[in-house]
Amino acid sequence: MFEVHSGAKPFDYPGRHAALLLIHGFTGSPYEMRPLGEYLAGQGFRTKGIRLPGHGTCPEDMLSCTAQDWLNCCRAAVRELAAEQLPVVVMGLSMGGTLSLLLAAEAEVAAVVTMCAPVYLNWVLHLAPIASLFKRYHRILDLKTIDPAIKDARPVYDRVPICSAIELLKLVRSAKATLPLINIPALIIHSSLDETVPPGNGHFIHKRLGSSQKKLLTVNRSGHVVTRGVDKDEIYKAVHQFVSDLTISTQAASVSN
Repeated sequence: MFEVHSGAKPFDYPGRHAALLLIHGFTGSPYEMRPLGEYLAGQGFRTKGIRLPGHGTCPEDMLSCTAQDWLNCCRAAVRELAAEQLPVVVMGLSMGGTLSLLLAAEAEVAAVVTMCAPVYLNWVLHLAPIASLFKRYHRILDLKTIDPAIKDARPVYDRVPICSAIELLKLVRSAKATLPLINIPALIIHSSLDETVPPGNGHFIHKRLGSSQKKLLTVNRSGHVVTRGVDKDEIYKAVHQFVSDLTISTQAASVSN
């Protein structure tokens, strides 16, 4: 067993409105989503932030994890929330947003929010299958350059298993193909300064979603992790408004029936 970093632990808050599932990104952890989850819980929403398999521990933990493992983890959380008889909204950052799109095509999800989610990536990542023939990991940063206080607060991976990058590509391709099949309300958020996921993904998702109720919000001051970036207040308010409108619509539909 690999030890879970203290900053990577899941969160689970009660609430009386819609149930919100928050999904973190590739090599990330619930640390990325916790402030948004706490904010929405403070507004009365049921919020749950999960830790995907192989995340929040160490890079070696990712070696045996597959795209299906990550998706199944999310599906189990959706089923758990759906059993509480509340409308379920899935929302995710980066790969968490990609997973949210895949979940959005399934019956138990009422709405979806994506934040800097990829449905296509930079061409270099498509070389991962070739790179995997020659090495096991791709180093992404030098931990010596990271502030010790930051390392203590949040889990930081210094390298990524190349086989895991291949699994990410599988999810991205599947989500891209799924877009026209999604017909639930959607809020798509992306940053024009995102250096990890091409900013054009936001427009691409918005254009190709099958939903008639969809909105694109572009922020212009944050990097990739927008949930903790400069624009986070604007994003939190937009997400809150989106799920509040959904709750009102759901309640109105229930009364009319």
